[in-house]
Amino acid sequence: MGTEIKEYGKVYNKDGVLVVHKKMKKGEKIPPHTHQYKELFFTVVSGKMEVHLNDKETYIAEPKKALNFAGDVNISATALEDSDIFIYLVGENKK
Repeated sequence: MGTEIKEYGKVYNKDGVLVVHKKMKKGEKIPPHTHQYKELFFTVVSGKMEVHLNDKETYIAEPKKALNFAGDVNISATALEDSDIFIYLVGENKK
C-alpha cells in the first residue's frame, strides 16, 4: 500500500510529477537553473536552505515550511546546514 522513500535522486517520475530527494552538505550549492513548464514545491525535511528566485527574492527554507514557485523562475540554493530536501515538479513537459 505505502512506500517509504529512503533513496536519493529522482525517486518518482510518473503522470507529470517528478519528485527529487537530495541530501545536501553545509555549504553545498544548487546552481542557477529553471524547469520550464513545471510548478515547483521545495520542502526541507531537516536542516536549513537559503533559496534565491530570479536573484530578486531570498527565502530561508526549513522544516514545516514549503516554497512554491513557477518553473520558469531561475532558482539557486545553498545549504546553510546539512539538509535533507524534497523537490516536487508538477506538470507535463511541453516542446
